[in-house]
Amino acid sequence: MILKYPNSNSSPYNYFDILGDNENALSKAFAYLISVNQDCFFEFLKLVGIGKTDYSKYQIEIQKNRDAGITDIEITDNEKIHIIVECKIKGGKVDKQRTQYNSVFDKKCEKKILCLLTEIHDSNYSSENDIEVITLSWRDIVDEFDNSKFSSNELVKNFVQFAERILTMNTKEILIQDLGDEKEIQRYNCSVYRTGELHGAPLYFAPYFTKQNKDGDGIKSLSKILGIITAKPNEIGNFVERFESFFYEKELPNKKELIEKWKKGIAIKNKENENKLYTYYFLEEEFSFKNPLKKDGGIEKGRGKNWIAAAIPKNRCVSFTDFLKHIPELMSEK
Repeated sequence: MILKYPNSNSSPYNYFDILGDNENALSKAFAYLISVNQDCFFEFLKLVGIGKTDYSKYQIEIQKNRDAGITDIEITDNEKIHIIVECKIKGGKVDKQRTQYNSVFDKKCEKKILCLLTEIHDSNYSSENDIEVITLSWRDIVDEFDNSKFSSNELVKNFVQFAERILTMNTKEILIQDLGDEKEIQRYNCSVYRTGELHGAPLYFAPYFTKQNKDGDGIKSLSKILGIITAKPNEIGNFVERFESFFYEKELPNKKELIEKWKKGIAIKNKENENKLYTYYFLEEEFSFKNPLKKDGGIEKGRGKNWIAAAIPKNRCVSFTDFLKHIPELMSEK
């Protein structure tokens, strides 16, 4: 891993990135975050049903070796609360770990919680021998931290970006944004969409073309988002080595050609602030519609609910269900 490139005054990575990209790296990053930021710590406790108490009494430990196995994170105040957090990525529902650590909980603690952090939403809740088993998704964690409350906290922002990069979090489905600037259209033709700094991990991108042409304005295509990077324009080129990782678990026949297109896309320059952060979406080749999808017409308030109307707000995402309702070919079949 090259941490700093020539002709650059900074690294393309944040300090969490050097931990790696597996579940151990993510669990260590999360444990560090809640160890140094009280607000994040209490946001997590809230998710597992515990209110604010004295932060100074808590101990947070990682990779504790026990007879039953190595626990990812342990949180205790040595009086009333003992929490074991097991972290999983790239896997299905947790089964074995639900009872694996029953014997290691501190018997004198009134509150014993096993928290399973996984990539999938699993509503399974159980209680055995006064041990609560609570399952959370990583999306639950990131959503707690990816908001205005933490917008000025560099540590939290770095954790969110790190988690978004290595996880497949599919809560946001289709990102829809206006596309009218000539340079941005050129960039999109290279399978790259760029906008001001955004968070979140949508699955697909659908540009709304605002300039008139023979087909009129509207959404004319849909593209799978293969990767997301937030960087300054003069440093985005330092991330080229990361392009290969966008094809994890998905090998495309035109992989090399697509990467070359992305390189051309990030090289396109606008009149821009070189010190401003932008979010770059790297797209698979688009799927085109026979007829463009249109905004909701009319002037009544709320007409864009679950869809788009008038000016499209920043980071506007819609579900597949709502998107399908506006495809002209499908609408005509009603």
